[in-house]
Amino acid sequence: MDVQIPLHDPVKPDEPAIDFRVELILDADGFPLEYRLSLFTGVCLDGQCNPLQADLFWDVLGNYTRLEDDDAPLTKGDHKPFTDADYVRLDQILKANLSVEASVLVVAIYNVTYALPFLLVPVAVAILGERSKPILERINNVLISMVDKLMPIMLFLIGAALTADALAFLITGKSLW
Repeated sequence: MDVQIPLHDPVKPDEPAIDFRVELILDADGFPLEYRLSLFTGVCLDGQCNPLQADLFWDVLGNYTRLEDDDAPLTKGDHKPFTDADYVRLDQILKANLSVEASVLVVAIYNVTYALPFLLVPVAVAILGERSKPILERINNVLISMVDKLMPIMLFLIGAALTADALAFLITGKSLW
């Protein structure tokens, strides 16, 4: 069963809606399994257009489950391809089931929080001049020390979690998460 739904571009809400097809996917027994919305459109923020080609999936209750973009990777405003971290953030935002306004706020807060440490360095140099170098070197040394200690632990825990998930799937046929 397919349904056509009109969607407005959230960046240009005054422009006419574009019709997209939502497909109900059935399992082998004919029961509803999930919905798929296949997006194929152009993204033109700076006069240069890139294709947006992705499939969004929802469970039968309407909860977002995943995004697939095998054919063309998503890109940012500067047309750089999404990193794995970008996909994780997008997935988290879509799973949070937020309104458009709340989603924009979450992305803005994330971007400001992410950029803040990078902005503090030039501000410190501008205010303190040469006196900022020892302070920045101490901060750098602390960060290096923390990474040297935490990274092996984090990698071990991630590896253990992935191994446990794979074993659980092999034994029970169900993932841990």
